[in-house]
Amino acid sequence: MDTTLFSQLQFRYPFRLYQKQILERLALSGDASSRLHIVAPPGSGKTIVGLELIKRLGKKAVVFAPNTTIQLQWKKQLGLFLPEDQQQHVEELVSLTPHELQSINVFTYQLLATPDQNNTFLDDAARSLWREELIVARVVTTEHEAQQRLETLSTQHARSYSAELQKYRKRAKDRLLSRDHANVESLLHPNARALIENLVSAGVETIVLDEVHHLLDYWAITVNALALRIPKVHLIGLTATPPLSATNDQKEKYLSLMGDIDYQVPTPAVIKEGNLAPYQDLIYFVQPTAVEKGFIDSIQLHFEAFIAEISSETVFIEFIQQILREATEAESSWRKFFQQDQLFAIALVKFLRQKQKSLPGCVIVISEMKKEMGLDDWAVLLKKYALDYLKLSGDASRHLILDRIKGVLKQFGLVLTEGGIRTHRSPTDLLFAYSEAKNDAVIEILKTEMSSLGDELRVVVMTDFEKMSVSANKIVKSVLDPEAGGAVGVFKKIVHDAHTTELEPILITGSGVLVDADELPTILAAMRAWQKKHGFSFRLSSERTQFEKMHQIVGSGADWRTSVYVRMVTDLFEEGVIRCIVATRGLIGEGWNSLRVNTLIDLTTVTTSTSTNQIRGRALRLDPQWSRKLAHMWYVVCIDTSYEKGDQDLQRLIKKHQHFYGIAEDGSLIKGLNHLDELLASVLHRDG
Repeated sequence: MDTTLFSQLQFRYPFRLYQKQILERLALSGDASSRLHIVAPPGSGKTIVGLELIKRLGKKAVVFAPNTTIQLQWKKQLGLFLPEDQQQHVEELVSLTPHELQSINVFTYQLLATPDQNNTFLDDAARSLWREELIVARVVTTEHEAQQRLETLSTQHARSYSAELQKYRKRAKDRLLSRDHANVESLLHPNARALIENLVSAGVETIVLDEVHHLLDYWAITVNALALRIPKVHLIGLTATPPLSATNDQKEKYLSLMGDIDYQVPTPAVIKEGNLAPYQDLIYFVQPTAVEKGFIDSIQLHFEAFIAEISSETVFIEFIQQILREATEAESSWRKFFQQDQLFAIALVKFLRQKQKSLPGCVIVISEMKKEMGLDDWAVLLKKYALDYLKLSGDASRHLILDRIKGVLKQFGLVLTEGGIRTHRSPTDLLFAYSEAKNDAVIEILKTEMSSLGDELRVVVMTDFEKMSVSANKIVKSVLDPEAGGAVGVFKKIVHDAHTTELEPILITGSGVLVDADELPTILAAMRAWQKKHGFSFRLSSERTQFEKMHQIVGSGADWRTSVYVRMVTDLFEEGVIRCIVATRGLIGEGWNSLRVNTLIDLTTVTTSTSTNQIRGRALRLDPQWSRKLAHMWYVVCIDTSYEKGDQDLQRLIKKHQHFYGIAEDGSLIKGLNHLDELLASVLHRDG
């Protein structure tokens, strides 16, 4: 370690207020172990804080980042800790490869293990625990017998074996996150063991985990094994998105490694300090297209016809009444029945009131029971009828009714199983999520933004995928276009519109680049100029696609890869050669940055706080070329009030924003849907 050069590191600029507060409150000593957990939004300068903490600790460090883009950002940001005429020393301080360790080593989490290695490791750990418990329980007496039992079970009863293995995976993870490091290391992949050994031998004492919310399963266990090998370890976790939407079990594992949050910077505070751009969230509501509406209506009519039929059957009515009789045998029995299953009790009373049947005096009718029956009410009644009567009947005709109930519920994303009802993605959910009406909305949004922002407009349209998957397309193939909901579909719409084509849009995905044919020579020339400027080795040409105005950029050569062409397109976007990027969230979500983005159209279906925060963060960075930047974040929501589940897309939006803050009309901070539209939130709250 070059201690002289390391000690001379000095951030060139004043720290922001909240950066100062973090550094002052989290005073560190190099003489004792410490764990720091810092949460701050994208663009708030977490990397600078991380580097300053490394510098103050004065120990060799390893930084783990989620991808190569963020890995390179760490190296680039270290240059801000050296004078401009000493940038060559960055190479002496930072290593991006485990084979040449330096004072600061920046690797990706993937270096710890690939997904396949992760699964293999957890399966091995689970089987090891399983064998151990078989011996302790005296089911077998030796390790060999235990292994034979597992092998026999895996071939003779595969389903039971898989279910049991899954349980042991969970228990193995819990144990490995806290058990003795020697035992853990024996189970790690050889590459991970070698990396740990090299880092410990090199004297690394500081571990920085960037976007630490990625640290799950094998990665978490490996990092914990590394930390346990270092007597005075300093573990620093940085993230914009703590796993607020995770399950309790996942949160517990996450916090067991990082501990509670030591310092959190809310997005509004960073905006107030002038370090992120102010923003406004905007919602564009659409209704399904005529074709989509016809499909949805057919499902609704089928449901209503089936409900009318089954609710008029004497057998069904008597089944419900018999349950009520049993639930009201004594004065106290109804109260116990209601407490055990409130949803079913409410649905039962609703149905009998609808059929104008008398109710025993002990039944207290609450306000919810006076409302019309909805899908959720019918679902709990049909589940009970199906599982407790139809399925147990010896009458084959009753089994046909059972199959019909399953079919009706499945259309709404409800799957009837022996254990009850579980949810899955329904055809209508796909229609609302990826309605072709959303692409029309994008055109209207772009036209509005073009008239408002003119040449300053820099817009990103983000989707879940490039094209709809084959399995999803099979479900709605007669209704949705194969490109619906994907990046290709919305890009096709943009380039074929007479107005939005002027944005010279470009589509980037993991498989390549598509451009608007109108300005193909200009864009190709700009790409070749960029290539020459940055010294990359690749050749560019173009070829037609099946769509008239869409050409694909064809690259070849040693340097033509996704990370390079994403960087190239981003730079052309910054320069204004193109003003609209269409891309998938997997490609330009976490780690992708462009200071000039001022409009974001979010067509994704993500609802977790982690992914939503990353997407929103793409538009919040300050634009040095436009000090008055106000970021516009658009959400397109498809609804149909005539359909039982016509608010699925709206519910997604509500969940997407439940953890985010905004400014109310009176200047106060508000959370959730309120920060999008206070009136809409109040109406939804009123309507329940």
